[in-house]
Amino acid sequence: MIRSYVTFLWRTGFRDYRPEHVNILAHAVRHFDKEPHRFICITDEKGDFSPAVEVMPMPKAAKALSHLQAPQGRDFPACYRRLWCFSEEAKVLGDRIMVLDFDAMIVGDLLPLWETEGDFVGWRPTRIWGKEKRIGGGTWIHNPGTITGFWDAFMADPQRMIDETRAIGWNGSDQALMSRFLAHKYPLWPQQCGIYSSQDGVFEWDLPPKDARIVHYNGDEKYWNCPKLWMVAYTNFFKTAIVN
Repeated sequence: MIRSYVTFLWRTGFRDYRPEHVNILAHAVRHFDKEPHRFICITDEKGDFSPAVEVMPMPKAAKALSHLQAPQGRDFPACYRRLWCFSEEAKVLGDRIMVLDFDAMIVGDLLPLWETEGDFVGWRPTRIWGKEKRIGGGTWIHNPGTITGFWDAFMADPQRMIDETRAIGWNGSDQALMSRFLAHKYPLWPQQCGIYSSQDGVFEWDLPPKDARIVHYNGDEKYWNCPKLWMVAYTNFFKTAIVN
């Protein structure tokens, strides 16, 4: 089985995302997953990508979604392009993929996350545990080619599906659609899976939780410019990782 980590990079207009941030993620993944895998960045951006990064041009079908806005407004990330991973075409990514936001900080062993079986495995952020099943878009696993009906239904009339999803109370862009259509059908990682977000209070922590594997930095504040001392310690690792 070919396992792949997949991330997307495009210019948002209000957040300065660059190839070096992708490089950090790729080398951190390699540090915490010693088994053979691919690391794929889907992008049309040019830059100094690390040899550890397999750069794949943005597929035409995904690029066609770039004009869509999240219902919450222009400043809210619209990540509908990532839904291309549910298309038949996405089989080129591998047999099983983990989609990651590249502003995720990898701090622990990733292999246990792959052990949950299912054609889709979602993550529900800690702050909404105990409430309705909602999926966070920052980390999820999928077996490409197995849930293509989801992609086909979306592409039949994207704006209508977005509007309907918003009207019945699902927030976000791609994660709103995944929450609506997948959260009740497919497994979610347990609360203690080791995935955290900045909304869990990360900026008040002196150290990440002991069981942390992935820490997502939602919003404008990212780990690479966080002033906290424990971030500085990890920065030393990341700088070394980019070189090596």
